Parts: sequence; structure tokens; C-alpha cells
Amino acid sequence: MALPSLVVWGLCLLQAPALPSQEVQEPPNLPMKTLGGKQFWQDVFVFQGWRIQKHHYLGHCRLLDPKDVRRAWGRMAACEAAFARIREEKKLRRRSDHLVVLLHGLGRSKDSMKAMREMLVREGYEVAAINYPSTRRSIGEHAAQIEEVLWRSPDIHQVSFVTHSLGGIVVRTLLARNGPWKQRMQARRVVMLAPPNRGSFAAERLKDFIPFRLVMGESGARLDPSSLVDLPEPNIAFGIIAGGTGDPKGYNPLLPGDDDGVVCVANTRLAGAADFLLVHASHTFIMNRPEVLRATANFLQHGNFSAPPPPASR
Repeated sequence: MALPSLVVWGLCLLQAPALPSQEVQEPPNLPMKTLGGKQFWQDVFVFQGWRIQKHHYLGHCRLLDPKDVRRAWGRMAACEAAFARIREEKKLRRRSDHLVVLLHGLGRSKDSMKAMREMLVREGYEVAAINYPSTRRSIGEHAAQIEEVLWRSPDIHQVSFVTHSLGGIVVRTLLARNGPWKQRMQARRVVMLAPPNRGSFAAERLKDFIPFRLVMGESGARLDPSSLVDLPEPNIAFGIIAGGTGDPKGYNPLLPGDDDGVVCVANTRLAGAADFLLVHASHTFIMNRPEVLRATANFLQHGNFSAPPPPASR
């Protein structure tokens, strides 16, 4: 059989629906270390570090363990069946029915939120650090992906979000939609780290520059201010943490006013925020700062970035 015929035959197998009377057949799998799906895979299910991902171009799925080793692949149903078996064997359980979804920034991956994830796990939350192909799809498509992750989490009753940069715009888009997940769980709070809520200076000037669009994709180009004018504020409690130097010079001399090197402090602000915090940090690493980790934990628990005062002694 010629190579093109083999390719077509294989793709047909992946796309063909399983007959109702048949058991789901899992293709033979060789456990294989992966890069975790940076930019070419999208998470559609996450549980205790295990994740089912769908390939952005080919459409087939794979099941990764918490160390990003592939444990199954093929159709979604095959990966779900493999995880159901593994979940039972390993007695995997949720830590909490309050899920905190972590969304990385443009061109990044879940690994950039590692310190945040580890801190929130210690705090007792169920945590899902999501990989999404930020440079390959539109902001609306990213929001639809997160809707699918939430819909596939029927045992979660509350959800909060911690976002970096573009992730904040994705969550604002998600909350503005009437997704069916809202019937199952209560959206609680959002912490936005360095969000370009009023747009990006770079996107505003480079959105029509072909090399910029090729590298940053449609999502990057849509961060210009005019594209965000009609996007509503979150309809739940949210706080904003911005990076900067604390003076008008900022990190980047090409940006007006204080900035984190990428986003102007003024452009992070959004009406209706429950709290705002400026920290001395750059855009790339703001999520790793100890004061940012503490402030995030405080906001998720209390609704503000400051720890509540100790109860008065009698």
C-alpha cells in the first residue's frame, strides 16, 4: 500500500465514529515522553495532572500523565476509557470541588504557571493548569476550549481563575458567553496577572505587520485596543496585579508611562475591579514573585490581596 494511502486510511480510522454496540478499542500505545503539547495541542480534559489533549491540526487525541508521558492515543473515547481504567487502578480523587483554572499568556504553556499551581495545591484547591495553542487559534476558540474542560468536570461545583496576560482576555471572553458549564458550577473569583485589558501597545502598531501575525497569530493581533472595547468586565469578583517599576519610566522606554516591559500599567486597569496591586516585576516572570503568590491566595480566599487582620483577642 502506498504511503499516501496509509495516511488516508489511518486518518479515517481516527475520525470514524465507533459503533454503539462495539467496545471502545484503544490503539496500541508505546509510553513516550512528550513536550506537553506546547502550541500544537489543546487540553480538553484535566484531572490531577492527567490530561487528554486534542491535536490542533490533525484532530486526534492523546492521554498524558502528570509527567507528560503519553499513556494512550486515538479517538477521544479511547483516551477517556484509558483514563477511567487508570483512575480506578490508582484511586485518583479530586482534592476539592473548588477548581482553580490557570491560563498562561501568549506563546507560553502550563509550565510557566508551575509555581502558582504548586502554591494553590498546597492551599487545598483542585488545580488545572491548561495548555492552549495561544498562537494558533482565536480568542473565542480558546474560550470554547475552556468551556469544554469545565463541561467535562461534572464533579466540580465552584471554579475560579488565575490568568497571565492573554489568559485574562480569554477568561473575560469565557465569562461573557452563556456556556452550559455555568449550569453545573458557580464561578467565584478571577485574579489577572499583567492583563492587557485595554489592549497592547505592540499589537496596536504591529497587528497588520505580516511577520507579527505569523508569530503571534490571530490572538496576538486581537490585543489591539479597538478589539477589546466591547468586551465586558467579568461578572464575578476580580482583582488585577500589574508589574512595573513604580515610576513613569517603567521597564521599556518605548512604552508610555510605567510598564512591565510588555504591558503598560494603565492598560491593565479595568472598571469594577475589587482590588488592584502593583508589584516590582517584569511581564514574563510576574507569576513567580512571592508577593504575587501570596496576594493571589488571599484574593481567592478573601476577595482582596491583603491578608485579613487576625481576630481581636478578648
